[in-house]
This record gives sequence, structure tokens and C-alpha cells, in this order.
Amino acid sequence: MARKPRANEVATRNAYLDYLESLETRATDEICGVWYNALGAAKHAAGELSQWDMFSRPWHHVARYASEELAEWFARNGRMTYTEFREAEREFSREQFDMYANAE
Repeated sequence: MARKPRANEVATRNAYLDYLESLETRATDEICGVWYNALGAAKHAAGELSQWDMFSRPWHHVARYASEELAEWFARNGRMTYTEFREAEREFSREQFDMYANAE
């Protein structure tokens, strides 16, 4: 039987999805809808690739199908994996805890 996710795991996953959505919105505005290279466009036309995939799939997958515009956008703006996001959130939480725990 699979373990039920803890509330903080669910909250972190939801925060990560919000982060990906914000990236997608920003990218959409900046790359003028040029998401895919020729191979990516063919996959998209066949229903095998979506804009969401370009944010949620591993980088090696994205790099294979991304337009030059999107690849440059990621180079400028970054793209955290879930693991990186979770670690950044934990580090932020530790810093916040330390700040309040040491306040007088």
C-alpha cells in the first residue's frame, strides 16, 4: 500500500505547480508563441507534446524540442526541477525559522 503524502508534501507540490504556471505565463508573453523547433512542432501536431511538457519534463527532453526562443528564455530565466524547488523551499524555511528563533 502506498504511503499517503503528508500535507506539507502536497503543499510543496502545489506551490511547484504554481511556479511552473507562472513560468509558462511569462514565457508565453516573451517568446510570442514560438514554442517548438521543427521536431517539436511535429510532435505537438501529433498530440504528443504540449506547452506544459516544456516546463514539466526533464531538461534533456525539453532541449530536444524547444525553439531557439524558448531555449534562450530558459537560459535567461532558469527552470527549477521539483527537487531543486523543494530544497530551495526547505532552505528558505530553515532561514525563516532561524531568524524568528533567534529574535528577541
